[in-house]
Amino acid sequence: MVVVTGRQTLKVGSAKVETFVVEPRFRSGGLYKNESQLVLYVSQDPRHIPLKIVSRLPFGSLTATLVEATPSWQEVVHSKSEKQE
Repeated sequence: MVVVTGRQTLKVGSAKVETFVVEPRFRSGGLYKNESQLVLYVSQDPRHIPLKIVSRLPFGSLTATLVEATPSWQEVVHSKSEKQE
């Protein structure tokens, strides 16, 4: 089950983006036990882009933040020097 627990404004680059705060609810057992928590921040626009993930695990924590994205309709072009890195 997935529950929208709130709304929050996140700064993404130079833009401020309105997000839904979403928390999946897991059955007990496995990696995400009762003491674990996973929070997703997804954009409120129709694309619902995952912008940030925060996870507390029994052995530590994890935070992942979207830094850059290329629209699927825009071709990704790399310069020759970028390909060699």
